[in-house]
Amino acid sequence: MEQSLKHILFSSGRCFLMLVLLSLALPAAAQNIVPGENTPLPDSTFARLGKPRPWLNAAENIGINAAIYSVDRWILKRDYCINSLREIRQNVKKGFRFDGDLFETNFVGHPYHGALYYTAARSNNLSLAAAAASTLAGSLAWEEVAETDDPSINDIFSTVVGGIAVGEVLTRLARLPLNDSLRGASRFGRELLAAAISPMQGVNRLLRGDAWRVRDKEYLYHDREALPYDLRIETGFSHFRGHTAHGSNEPYLSIKTEYGDETEGSSKPYDDFTMALTVTLPHKRPVVNHLSINGGLIGRTLSEKRHTRTSLSIRQDFTYYNYEKNPFITTSRTPLLRLTETAAIGIGAALHTGTEWKLQQQLQAHAVMMGGYTSDYNARDYNMGSGYNAKSITRLAWKDRLSLSLHIGYHYLFVWKGYEQHQLRQNPQLQEFNLSPSREAGEKGHCHFLIVQPSLDLRLSDRVHLVSSLEYFTRHSVYRYQENVSSYYYDLKLGLSYSL
Repeated sequence: MEQSLKHILFSSGRCFLMLVLLSLALPAAAQNIVPGENTPLPDSTFARLGKPRPWLNAAENIGINAAIYSVDRWILKRDYCINSLREIRQNVKKGFRFDGDLFETNFVGHPYHGALYYTAARSNNLSLAAAAASTLAGSLAWEEVAETDDPSINDIFSTVVGGIAVGEVLTRLARLPLNDSLRGASRFGRELLAAAISPMQGVNRLLRGDAWRVRDKEYLYHDREALPYDLRIETGFSHFRGHTAHGSNEPYLSIKTEYGDETEGSSKPYDDFTMALTVTLPHKRPVVNHLSINGGLIGRTLSEKRHTRTSLSIRQDFTYYNYEKNPFITTSRTPLLRLTETAAIGIGAALHTGTEWKLQQQLQAHAVMMGGYTSDYNARDYNMGSGYNAKSITRLAWKDRLSLSLHIGYHYLFVWKGYEQHQLRQNPQLQEFNLSPSREAGEKGHCHFLIVQPSLDLRLSDRVHLVSSLEYFTRHSVYRYQENVSSYYYDLKLGLSYSL
């Protein structure tokens, strides 16, 4: 049965990108509009974006790749930069394989690279489907003409599908502070904040003159009544511990967003999403500890009676946890928590009910086309593969003053192109970077993760909340040629959050 599941997921991976593009394009095609942008609005307060600029977007795609290539080749002196047409022809002949890049590079760096392509397209007024296609084109161009390393299949998934998730969230968030009716320091600060969130939007606002143009009408870029959001900055201390590691106490900073309402059943992609990003000081942990995005692609309200509403939706999911700070493989490393799913799509059901006491319940399941998880052996420090996840999110709130939440997630990932036993015998450590065996996805086998996260949120004032959470992880890794490993980890956080 496991082999059948692997065959199904491997085959579906070939058409996964097309399915994502279609899921984004169909709602727009049905309405013959650019989603969420050219819709008639009730008054003249909100800006209507201009005509698409596909040729400028194509030039910016080339510019993004040229800028990153220039930094890699002439500043960082990377040895994998393309130097000739002959090397490009060799890339085309090689076909796609897995790469041996760092965990952070593959599952944070590449999604952000994809988000640059994507936000460039969105800020040139392209639809979501066109922006997704532009991201695919930019990623393929990079893989074929910028690097001498074999073109990487995992990079395509992470850059394109992960880039769509990260890019659309950045696009939506970067519009929140914009207000073209303002002048002076307030205007400058808002433009600077928006550009920091989405640099390509900032570039295009400068090119069009929108960054300084003052308007009496059509000056806002988000209707908060139509799409309410809760955006918070959270800071405090985190205590992380694994069963094989000493405890780590670090200050953390989180940005958390709940945008839109899943039970509204919007046909416009990403009219509802959640996002959580946690960063720490780069002392004992990587800078980016956690990033999660879950966005609705298309949804429908099933029922609405008095104070109860239910919905069903197709959703995109992005998960990233990393507590292991290792620049390269070493024999002395202590395997810690690593789990990522950068390309996942599935279905979700939601229930909202109550008035004074409010209950929110979400159930979701996603097919994972590209993910990664902790490896316990030195062949490489993480494995890549496919699988699925199932999630339950329950929240009980009282008068918007106190809320209790319980998140439960089960994740299953397997390696479908791993090391064979003879490769491990020939080079059991595989410590040289990018050896041919390291181009496999990892150790053959599969892994189970269970994540349980209870949390508490107590409102202290209109904008300040006391927050506390405990994330408890259990992992069971099954290997074909190595001993199986079970482990646990927990991350206890206590902090304050501020609502923007």
